[in-house]
Amino acid sequence: MYDVKFIVEDPEGVKAGAKKKHVKVDIDKIIELYEKRNEALQKVEELRARQNKVSKEIPQAEDKTALLEEMGKVKEEIKALEPEIEELETEIDRLAPSVPNPTLDSVPDGMTEEDNEVVKTHGEKPKFDFEPKDHIQLGKDLDIIDIERGVRTSGARFYYLKGDAALLEFAIVQHILHKLTAKGFTAVIPPVLVKEEAMYATGFFPADRNEVYSVNPSTPENPEGDDLFLVGTSEVPLTMLHYTEILEEKKLPMRYAGFSTCFRREAGSYGKDTAGIIRVHQFDKIEM
Repeated sequence: MYDVKFIVEDPEGVKAGAKKKHVKVDIDKIIELYEKRNEALQKVEELRARQNKVSKEIPQAEDKTALLEEMGKVKEEIKALEPEIEELETEIDRLAPSVPNPTLDSVPDGMTEEDNEVVKTHGEKPKFDFEPKDHIQLGKDLDIIDIERGVRTSGARFYYLKGDAALLEFAIVQHILHKLTAKGFTAVIPPVLVKEEAMYATGFFPADRNEVYSVNPSTPENPEGDDLFLVGTSEVPLTMLHYTEILEEKKLPMRYAGFSTCFRREAGSYGKDTAGIIRVHQFDKIEM
C-alpha cells in the first residue's frame, strides 16, 4: 500500500498509474481526507499544548476558577476531535489500499493481453519434421496428467499429476532450489494459510479479494471462524516473514526462495486457457 504522503505529493502521477491499470479510485477524496485528518491532529496538538500550559499555571494562580473552566473546555474540545480523527483515518485506510502500484512509463496502454508488446525474445522457436502434440495429448498418451479425473474429483481447472510427471515436478523443484541456494538464497517452505492482515499488507487486498479462497470465515452463525486465506503465491508469506521488523542494513539483501502450493479462484478468467493445466486453481511454484 502507498504511503498516503506519496499520493499527496504526486497526485497526478498516481492518477495516471491507476488509469493505466484501469483501476477506479478517488485520489482527490483520499487527499481531502488526509488534509482534514492533519488539520484535526494539529488542532489536538495545539489544545494539548494549551492544556499543559494551563495545568502549570493553576498551582500559582490565586483564583483558579477561570483556569479550571478553561481546562474543562479544552478537554471537551479534544474529546470531540478524537472520534472525528478516528473516522477520517478509518476512511483513509479503506480507500488507500485500492490505489495500485505505479507502472513503468514504458508499459503500453491497453485493455487486453492482445495489447501487450513483445519487448524481448530468447532463442529460436523450434521446428519439427512431425506434427507436435500439446501437453494435454502427451499427458494422456503417457498417462502422467489426468484432467478428467481431476475434474470429477474437484471440478473444473483441477488435475492429477501421476508417475513421471509427479517425479519430474519434484526433480525440477530440487534442481532450482539447489541452484538458488548456491547463489545465496535461503530455501523456505512458508505457510499457505494467512491472515487478512497479510493480504492487505502485501497489496493483494482489496483489489484481488475475489481471486482468493477464504477458509472458514467468521459469520454470525460461525463466530469462531478462522478468517484465513489460501495464498495465490508464496510472495505473501515470504514478505510477511519480516513484517513490521526493522532490519539492519548490514544484513541486507536478504534472499529467500519459497516453495509452496498456490491457490487461485481465477474468477476473472472465464473462457481463458480452459484446456489443459495452464490456468488452474491449484499449482506449485517457487517464488524468489
